[in-house]
Amino acid sequence: PFILIIDRAVIEAAAGQDTLFRRIGVGCKEMILKPRTALMTRAYAMMTGVYAATYLAANTIDTVATRQRYSQKTHVAATLIGTTAVNASACIAKDVAFAKMYGGSGAGKKAMPFASYGLFLSRDLITIFSSFTLPKMLAKGMSSSGAMDPVSAQACAQMVSPVAMQGVCAPVHLLALNMY
Repeated sequence: PFILIIDRAVIEAAAGQDTLFRRIGVGCKEMILKPRTALMTRAYAMMTGVYAATYLAANTIDTVATRQRYSQKTHVAATLIGTTAVNASACIAKDVAFAKMYGGSGAGKKAMPFASYGLFLSRDLITIFSSFTLPKMLAKGMSSSGAMDPVSAQACAQMVSPVAMQGVCAPVHLLALNMY
């Protein structure tokens, strides 16, 4: 639910409808005081669908690659390509819908520029890489150097990598919205 609040706040702030922090406050207040109303929206269903589809794809590919004993290189490539295809499709559809829903008056009538689609895709490639591929690589490096045991290294890399990449992803996302 918090990601939905942030997504909506970013879009409304980019459209000049509200300030980012005010919209986050309104969204949090609504989630606390009227959770049923907040969770029964089309936007929440779309957000949930994106995450469900992405993790289903990643886990299915990982399971198949493990059971079929794919090489590490093939396993990583299959996870990155397959998960990115699913996530990017779902996320771009959600982002376009959100821009039209929350982008201000007339936003629903405008076509999304092709460049915005490309920027959304770039953001999604970076996000998927930092969520599913990079953590395994970082964990392997941390554990082989002796800095951490393998389990701690995997947990650390899985938490740090996606968060750290937001410094790259957020500006790309905002640029795509500004172009709309």
